[in-house]
Amino acid sequence: MTDQPRDWEAFGLSASCEGILPFHHPLTRRYVASLAESSRAARSPRRHLLLLVDGLEALAADPEIRTDMFWLLENGPLNSIWPIVAVTTPRTSALAEWLKPFRTVLCGRNSGVPSQLEAGKPAFDGSRTLTSGAQFALLTGDEWLPFWVPEPL
Repeated sequence: MTDQPRDWEAFGLSASCEGILPFHHPLTRRYVASLAESSRAARSPRRHLLLLVDGLEALAADPEIRTDMFWLLENGPLNSIWPIVAVTTPRTSALAEWLKPFRTVLCGRNSGVPSQLEAGKPAFDGSRTLTSGAQFALLTGDEWLPFWVPEPL
């Protein structure tokens, strides 16, 4: 799910991709509602689903999807629906409630802009020195563990 579907078109060609869904669209709302409903009823198929959300702040602002999406963030992993979200750094403080369900938090740089979670999480002092697209930090408890993305062999 994204505000910029064109940025994700190449991924839509994968056999593993169910689709690229734009925010604030009736199809997206129905999709999230159906995921939440089947998850609540424990009727989720025995498959694992990665639910990628590019820009949680835009989705959180949609009043018609809020309840189901928040429920999926909190309970989806119990039913093999794994939400992975991207958040624009300056907006994290407004999303504090939405970020609470996440137990794994990464900090990185995208397009040269430091990305750091501020809403209720300890600050990562090294965010400005991370190499864009290759170096990240993982929040483990109250400490950040820096790492590099391995290069293909």
